Amino acid sequence: KVWINFDGQSTIATRDSHNSSSISDDGTGQYTTSYTSNMASVSYAASGSHNRSGLSSTTFNNDSTWAASTSSVGHTTANSSNTGTDCDAVMVSILGDLA
Repeated sequence: KVWINFDGQSTIATRDSHNSSSISDDGTGQYTTSYTSNMASVSYAASGSHNRSGLSSTTFNNDSTWAASTSSVGHTTANSSNTGTDCDAVMVSILGDLA
């Protein structure tokens, strides 16, 4: 398992986490959470939430720009128009077996 709570605005900063080695700011509302210990496969469950008025979704990326990985997960926080927006509180949970 992996979980992280971080500030996604300006200079991103981890508040608290478990099995998360780093987070990267990949653009407005776009982040990558890397794991300290890899997952056993890419068949894990990812969930997330964020705290910012007017935002509607946290999306986990598995497309041409980010492929499923046992060592990290890409995620985006977006408004109701599906435009990436930085958030002051981003929470991510990954459930699955570790390698």
